[in-house]
Amino acid sequence: MLLVFVRFSSLLPTVVSLFAGVALVLCGLFLHCGAVFAQGEADRLRFETEVRYVRGVIAHRYLPARCLRATPGRTKEAKIDRLARDIVRAVWEVFTYAGPIKPVERPESLLALVLAVAEKESDFCPTATSRRGAVGLMQVNYPYWRKRYRTLSVETLYRPYHNVLFGTGVLLDSIKRKGLVRGLCEYHGDRHCRRLSYVEEVLVRFLEHERNLARLASLLDLIATESGRVGRRGR
Repeated sequence: MLLVFVRFSSLLPTVVSLFAGVALVLCGLFLHCGAVFAQGEADRLRFETEVRYVRGVIAHRYLPARCLRATPGRTKEAKIDRLARDIVRAVWEVFTYAGPIKPVERPESLLALVLAVAEKESDFCPTATSRRGAVGLMQVNYPYWRKRYRTLSVETLYRPYHNVLFGTGVLLDSIKRKGLVRGLCEYHGDRHCRRLSYVEEVLVRFLEHERNLARLASLLDLIATESGRVGRRGR
């Protein structure tokens, strides 16, 4: 009995160290999960706020019934909500992949630029088609891009999410190579920037949307900061 007690006593520091290590790991995992959850909630709130903004922008435009015919939803409000969510989701994915470039160094700046271009190109009509064959919200030049991407179908480009995804990628590529002004000209099919009125109108709308979205982002940051302070006081 004494021998067993002596052996157990010699193992006690090891057992205590093991439990302490496990406790530290669990504590770290708990804190990490809490941080991930908090970040997830912040992203969800930012996403929903941007969706509400885009929904308001689209709702103030006149959209004929044919524009929303293929958009899922039973009512016009539901269709506009789906359209807004597709736009914001596509912009977030492109920004995550492409990263910041001047002057669109924040996700809300890219969203503002996409809204300005879509508003000018199609007036937010997902089924818009130009005489030259450009289709969808961003008026992607389908005849041109079909030659480079054989698997690209016109049906895909009529879907708002895919249209914004593809169109925003093309737009950012042009801006990276030529800068904002010449990049917008190239996107519009005016490589020599002979029609600056298009660029001027897009930039005016871009600055307006960027200002509004930046205010919303600042407000969300303030809410997150104050919520953190309240949480620390509660502890």
